[in-house]
Amino acid sequence: MATGEIAGGFPMSPMAASVAGSTSQGTTLQVPEALVDGVDLETWGSINKYDKLSSPTQEQTTGNIVYLTLLWKGERCVGRDLWNAFTHQFDDWDEEQWGNTTNQVQKLLELVQQASRGGVM
Repeated sequence: MATGEIAGGFPMSPMAASVAGSTSQGTTLQVPEALVDGVDLETWGSINKYDKLSSPTQEQTTGNIVYLTLLWKGERCVGRDLWNAFTHQFDDWDEEQWGNTTNQVQKLLELVQQASRGGVM
C-alpha cells in the first residue's frame, strides 16, 4: 500500500493523511480525500466519542458511518457478517438519525445492503 492510501486505494490528501482513527488491531484508517470536508475530524475514528454526542452533526454522523464501513472493509467483513455488524451497530437508530446523513453515505449504505446479499463491497 502506497503512502497516502488505505485499503481499497482511496487517495489521500496531505490533510487527510494526517488524520487517522485507530482500529482494535492498532492499525490506522485515514479519511478518504473525497470526504475530508464532509466529516468531523475531531470525532473521526472515535466511536465512543461519537456515541456520547447528544446531537451529532451531519459531518459527525457521516464520519461515524464511513469510518465503520472502512473498518469492516479492512476486516474483509462481507455477506451475512457485514449485515450482522451493521445491524448490531445501527439497530437502534431512528429515521431522524438516518436523515442526518449525506447523499454519499446514502449511496454507501446501498452498497452495504448489496454486499449483505452476497455482493462485493
